[in-house]
Amino acid sequence: MLQKNYFKILLSTVCLLNLSTVHGQFSPKSIRFSFANEALILPSWKIYQSPINPTLLIGIDTKIKSNKNWQTAKGIELGYFYQRSNESALMLDINYAKGYKIGRIQPMFLAAIGAKQILPYSEAFRLKDGQYEKSRAFGRTQLATKLGLGLAYAVSEKVSITADYKVMLSLPYSKNFPFSPHTFLGVGLRINLQKN
Repeated sequence: MLQKNYFKILLSTVCLLNLSTVHGQFSPKSIRFSFANEALILPSWKIYQSPINPTLLIGIDTKIKSNKNWQTAKGIELGYFYQRSNESALMLDINYAKGYKIGRIQPMFLAAIGAKQILPYSEAFRLKDGQYEKSRAFGRTQLATKLGLGLAYAVSEKVSITADYKVMLSLPYSKNFPFSPHTFLGVGLRINLQKN
């Protein structure tokens, strides 16, 4: 029963991603690359958490709307994080960013919803006829929501350096805890693909 629910979450996310890219007619307006540190913790004033749990994020914006100083971007993002002590995961999100340009600097509000596929570290076994035998372990699929704040600095018309801090809640987590909190502190590049 639980596996069916995870499958429904994953299928719903893929359908939403498909609608997002069809709506933008899949003509990328910008591409984003980011490296972050992931922490399995609630947000706190201590932004940096040790040890470093590397996270790689690659995204494209399929729709960008600008007027004077305000800019709204919508797109998709693929990510991977490795955490030695707990879990590694692939993430696929639909994301939204709203920013206000002040010269070359742009503070941003960030939001995303998507799927997180936990990748198991160890082998899985099941009990069959009194004996344990190996079974396939694909990990769990969870619904993931993200909120954050970011800052972009335009180096040129085409390239911006970005920094952001995001909080992610993924659920369902376990019987005792309904969700798992994660934070991401990242830096990256945004490359504008639009012709001026």
